[in-house]
Amino acid sequence: MGDNGENKEKTIKDVAILAGVSVATVGRVIGNYGSVSEKTRDKVMNAVRELNYSPNAIAQGMRGRSMKTIGIVIGSIKNSFFGEMVYSIERVARKNGYNTLICNTHEKPELELQHMEMLRTKQVDGIILASIFDNIKAIPKDKRVLYNGPIPVVCVDRKIEGLNRDLIETANKDVACEATSYLLDLGHRKIGVFGAGRPMITTVRDRVEGYRKAFRDKGIDLDERYIETFDWEEEAVEKEIDEYLNKNEDITAILILNGSLTTAIFRELKLRSENWLSERSIITWDEEDMIQLMDITTVEQQVEKMGRIAAERVFTQVEHPEREEDGMKIVLKGHLNIRKSCKKR
Repeated sequence: MGDNGENKEKTIKDVAILAGVSVATVGRVIGNYGSVSEKTRDKVMNAVRELNYSPNAIAQGMRGRSMKTIGIVIGSIKNSFFGEMVYSIERVARKNGYNTLICNTHEKPELELQHMEMLRTKQVDGIILASIFDNIKAIPKDKRVLYNGPIPVVCVDRKIEGLNRDLIETANKDVACEATSYLLDLGHRKIGVFGAGRPMITTVRDRVEGYRKAFRDKGIDLDERYIETFDWEEEAVEKEIDEYLNKNEDITAILILNGSLTTAIFRELKLRSENWLSERSIITWDEEDMIQLMDITTVEQQVEKMGRIAAERVFTQVEHPEREEDGMKIVLKGHLNIRKSCKKR
């Protein structure tokens, strides 16, 4: 094999794919630094021998040619949370001379897998991922290399259990507990909880657990029937929210765990009453201009910071894979912005 930059890049990626590990792991084995299990070390060295590549050539090739492109895989750009995050990522990308390729999964596993395969085919340098999958075991075995293979992947907002990749997320349980405690302190007990996804995505699970924790901490009985998750599709969501409100007319407060549900819920409430905004206390997730103008209490996430850190982590792994450790976890605090939408019961 020749010694040009392209072949060097292929060398390190081929070894990583054959060994079933990341480029960073190959770098640690070849460079003899960092923490690597004997089993993983043997897999990498067996791949090196099978491909007849010298360790020196691999190490030298870790900074081979780059496509200067980062893939961003998200649920939907229509979601203001993801829109703000993509904006933040693109700003960092431009500063580093990279392009971005945005993929919307519409929260469908099959679409996510298609996008991940496409990004590998296009040889992007790294991927920032908000996955619909909550566990590596839920991903087909022959597709797992798309997530734990040679291309750097940084997970944002949602974790994939069993995947040893960087994760930047919000302290969802803590801030959901704070929001629920605020409503309980105002005297509310029948608090309707609206979340997205069936089954629940990891962020919603953590937020629901925070809701439950607030009741436990205050020694107040919890009625599980007030907790519900809804479909991702807009038409289905409206029908399901209508059915939920019909069954639970007694709720005095509403906790919306996904900003993407807010408009549909407000629309249904308005259809029922002109005074809908004053009839129940409301807390929703994520800041938007219109939400602020309506004086709605919100849980604010550090979206810009999340996107910026994710982009910086990807670029660091792309530029210096031989020095990178997998599996860094960064948890950002959420903030409860109290406004006029919550009242004493």
